[in-house]
Amino acid sequence: MVTGSPLLSTMAMPQEICEGQQTIIHALGEHAGFNTNTLLPIVAVGDILCTDGSVVKRTAWPCGKTANGIVFYVDSTGEHGWAVHLQDQASNIKWSLTNNDIASLNNFTNARVAISDYNGYFNTQIIRNVGNASTYPAAYAVDYSGGWYLPSAGQLRILFSELISVNSSLSLVGGNQIPMNTNWWYWSSTEHNASTVWTINYYGFTNFFNKNTEDYSSKVRSVRSF
Repeated sequence: MVTGSPLLSTMAMPQEICEGQQTIIHALGEHAGFNTNTLLPIVAVGDILCTDGSVVKRTAWPCGKTANGIVFYVDSTGEHGWAVHLQDQASNIKWSLTNNDIASLNNFTNARVAISDYNGYFNTQIIRNVGNASTYPAAYAVDYSGGWYLPSAGQLRILFSELISVNSSLSLVGGNQIPMNTNWWYWSSTEHNASTVWTINYYGFTNFFNKNTEDYSSKVRSVRSF
């Protein structure tokens, strides 16, 4: 909403779009107030993050680009957030081979506090810095150098709350849908204590598994920031 008596010009964001995609027209001008609260978010949950860094609406797919991930969270800018990988990186995998408390990794002693941890990128960095692919297989299953990391408990909780929309987009681009049942638990990068780490399942239930647990139910699905 523009107020005052402005000299107006317009600008489209994004400026380049695929056929069928939407853009937002911004009104700009001198001697005017501009209320950005009337604008719709540029990026939304379920949008498709492409390998070139662009984000495409589900309704505009396919558009000649290559999918890289599916958006499951958008921050207050309406342009940035987190995307989940198109595939699981591992299953039947241990978090670590030993029960060591990683000194620089915060311990979250209860589920309510654990789901307030949104620092998956830094958690993964810390875990990888103290070991290798043999000692910390879950954190090394992700393409960290490519920007992907083991999500924190809070990030996983948000991902699972948006699973219907995310799975719809995963199916559209040929990715693997995340199972919508309680048989599968996904490792987070959020530590509980020296011997256990937090995991999340479809219903958003938070639990802690022993770090060296290895059974059919333990999976890794990486996320990235954009």
